[in-house]
Amino acid sequence: NPYKFGVDKELFIAAEGLYTGQFLYCGRKAALTVGNVLPLGGMPEGTIICNIEGKVGDRGSFARASGNFGTVISHSDDGFFFSSRRRHTRYWRDWSSDVCSSD
Repeated sequence: NPYKFGVDKELFIAAEGLYTGQFLYCGRKAALTVGNVLPLGGMPEGTIICNIEGKVGDRGSFARASGNFGTVISHSDDGFFFSSRRRHTRYWRDWSSDVCSSD
């Protein structure tokens, strides 16, 4: 952003552990900390995640509700497998590695 020296203000769903004034980082180079948004391809197995995109750029469609979260179970060349603890369901989809999620 040329007008604010690279700082953009956006609205995010608050993950548990965020606090007022905390900086959130998005993208492949973001650190794996609470609130940051990373692609699922860069998250290790066992990571607790929320607000998972169904398609690239849809800003999250899985595990969005309060108290709802998922766990990355495994990675594969053709998709990702994660389970949602709130509804006790498991999802296997052929997502691309660019689909993002909040940590």
